[in-house]
Amino acid sequence: MSKTPSAILNSKICGKKAFLPDNVENSVSTVLSHILTVINKKIDSCVFEQNKVRIIFKKNEGRTYIDLQ
Repeated sequence: MSKTPSAILNSKICGKKAFLPDNVENSVSTVLSHILTVINKKIDSCVFEQNKVRIIFKKNEGRTYIDLQ
């Protein structure tokens, strides 16, 4: 199975510290807060894709997208 460009990028930055502009950092913080307080499922991965966040849940419980705009 070949990896998509975003999968390759995500594997390279996984576990590394990223420095973001304040407005981006606030958006990320808001999304993560929403994820932790609203979604009552165990999260397998959380991928930021341009203006959306893709959240995939463990045990084939599905996925959801959150629009950052």
